[in-house]
Amino acid sequence: MIEARLKSYYDPFYRQLQEMIQKTSKPLLVLDGHSMDSKKDRPEVGIVNQKHQSCPKKISRIFKNAFEKEGYQTRYNVPYWGERANILNFARKFKGTSALAIELNKKIYMNEQKLKIHPAKIRRIRKILKQALKKTEKIE
Repeated sequence: MIEARLKSYYDPFYRQLQEMIQKTSKPLLVLDGHSMDSKKDRPEVGIVNQKHQSCPKKISRIFKNAFEKEGYQTRYNVPYWGERANILNFARKFKGTSALAIELNKKIYMNEQKLKIHPAKIRRIRKILKQALKKTEKIE
């Protein structure tokens, strides 16, 4: 069963990602989005970059600052630092490719008890991500 899922989803995804990365000569940033439960001692937003190994500090800082500017409590490499993050490890294999995982605490965009998404909060997060991405385009 696990093997079937790997062949159906995991393998094709990484093949396609590899093809996309290899087709460009421009520097790339791979964003990996995740959610986390709102447990004690978890930030509202985690910027996960394998202790600045998968992504330059200046790019990580752009995303951290973008969320903090909008009032979100943000920390680097929390709830984890990305040691097992397949996509971060995968992207590091390619010259000129950086990868960053954004961990969003569910409490900032949904009612966890009712499992109800708040569309306005999602739009706000999307706007922050777009603004941060736009700033990364100016980095040399």
